[in-house]
Parts: sequence; C-alpha cells; structure tokens
Amino acid sequence: MSFIEISKYFILHLTRNNKFNILVFLGYFLIVNVLYF
Repeated sequence: MSFIEISKYFILHLTRNNKFNILVFLGYFLIVNVLYF
C-alpha cells in the first residue's frame, strides 16, 4: 500500500473514537515524517 492508502486506512479507523488508535496514528505519522524527511 502507498502512504496515502495507509493514511486513509488509519483515518477510517479513527472514526471509532478510540484514543489508543489516535496515539498509534500520531506516532506512526511522526516516524514516517522522520524517515521521509
């Protein structure tokens, strides 16, 4: 999957209002930013 597809996958799961998923997404996003930039 591409980065955009993975991002959409995470965003769809954030609609569950699960705080743990939000933390995982934020951590994942920060890691990707470090790796790509």
